[in-house]
Amino acid sequence: MFIIGIGVTLLISVILMFRYSKFKLIQTIKQKISGLLDGVFSIWQMEKKWAFLFHSLLIWASYFFMFYITIFALPETSDLTLSTVVISFIVGGLAITLTNSGFGAYPFLMAEILLLYNVPETAGTAFGWLVWTSQTLMVVLLGTLSFLLLPILNKNK
Repeated sequence: MFIIGIGVTLLISVILMFRYSKFKLIQTIKQKISGLLDGVFSIWQMEKKWAFLFHSLLIWASYFFMFYITIFALPETSDLTLSTVVISFIVGGLAITLTNSGFGAYPFLMAEILLLYNVPETAGTAFGWLVWTSQTLMVVLLGTLSFLLLPILNKNK
């Protein structure tokens, strides 16, 4: 009960601070969250929202399966459970989101999270570099191919 009381008190304090604070940092965070929510809710005003959602899910599924397939590249990671893979994928996504493309942070965080699952740090770091490099190369190569092909495919429009 004591821990729940502290948690509720902290939650109420944070809500009140975000609602009434005039601090510049808090205002910036509120703006970012507001912009994020506006972007998420703008999906419902799109003409082809279902196609957009389908393709977004397809892209994320592709990222996940590419990540999953990579666990079989190293003997130390080949016996990881699906729940470990999902947690590692989420941590990796945060590393890419919170840093500039995840360079350096992604392999480091992969090593740290996999260390919790008894994967040696060197194997975790190698796994992180394998996943990061393969996904970055995929984005660069397919992005370049799209950049070159789109004008050709859409020349009649």
